[in-house]
Amino acid sequence: MASSVSITAEPIDERRRNFILDRAVHTNGVRKYSSAEEAGDAPLAQAVLGVPDVCEVVLSGNVLTVVQNGNQSWGALEPQIRYAIEAATHAENDVGFSGR
Repeated sequence: MASSVSITAEPIDERRRNFILDRAVHTNGVRKYSSAEEAGDAPLAQAVLGVPDVCEVVLSGNVLTVVQNGNQSWGALEPQIRYAIEAATHAENDVGFSGR
């Protein structure tokens, strides 16, 4: 099993927040996903898009930008997003993205 991932959350605005990881999530440019189906090649993006009220995920380097629809507070969403990130990174030893 992979070691625990370090995650730092930084707000951008009311609907967007960066989750900065201690490892790369995508090393080949920038990828944007708006649905779990669209994120079929990116298990971490799929996991985060599975969190209710998350409507978009953008991956670049070690940053995962999450966009929510505004139906929940970040206080309610952030623990769910952190759990999804940790679960996905444990399932994949190096996060499991295409274009690594």
